[in-house]
Amino acid sequence: MVVTLHYVSFHPTLIYDGFEKIRLAYPVERVYLLYDGKQDKYGYVSKYNVRRLKGVLSFFKPIVLPVNPLSFKSVYSRVYSIIKFEMERGKEVLVDITDMPSIMASAVTVVVTQFKNAKIYSVQSENRGDFIPEPDTIDFEEWVTRKDNKRALELLGVGLPNNRKEILDPNKDYEKIRILKLLYDKGGKADSIKTIIRWSGEEITAINKAQYSRWISELESKGFVQREYRGKNRRVLLTEFGKAYVEATRRIEEIKRKVSEIERKIKLPQPIGF
Repeated sequence: MVVTLHYVSFHPTLIYDGFEKIRLAYPVERVYLLYDGKQDKYGYVSKYNVRRLKGVLSFFKPIVLPVNPLSFKSVYSRVYSIIKFEMERGKEVLVDITDMPSIMASAVTVVVTQFKNAKIYSVQSENRGDFIPEPDTIDFEEWVTRKDNKRALELLGVGLPNNRKEILDPNKDYEKIRILKLLYDKGGKADSIKTIIRWSGEEITAINKAQYSRWISELESKGFVQREYRGKNRRVLLTEFGKAYVEATRRIEEIKRKVSEIERKIKLPQPIGF
């Protein structure tokens, strides 16, 4: 059984459409609806829309709670308490960030990273935002200028736990990282651990199989891969997180090149003007 948690602002229909897809894939036991509790126009819209969504989801008897979406403390405490409570009851929590402002989504991410039974999802809409005029026209330039009408009020920091560290240490986990890269280069899947050993150019022995099995288990526990049975074999598949991690490690070299190019240009002697 799963529990869903949604923040309702301007797009209750989009949230509902996403919930319907979740409901078809998981047995939903409980629904939490958060709304903007501030006494301003944004809060009024949020309260209005949460009432609408509560009515549509009345079968699930939603639990409706206020939050200040611009306060890290408010968001963190509210979401943490919900996930912690449901975790202790053995439930999986799916958090919908579709309608959340950036500071709220950041705070939610910090909370979710602390719980193995919590996941984040977002609903993609059919249409993206306002109508945008054709580029290279006067209307386009006017529209862009008109949309760029906000000025900064303050910076809002996102609190983070102190005991943070990389999930994989390049100096200690190089073999596991090598396995991830092998899987990525081979299309993201292997039909067995033996296949991964062959890709590594190593001999298949009982010792090797045991070692690779341990590495795969550790990668699975961290969310980089998943295993599934296919006949007598147990396939190893890269997760989306695993694919993203490999791409991230390779993009480091791209960043290094760009930074080196900039530093090299800075060090070049500048021509003397007349």
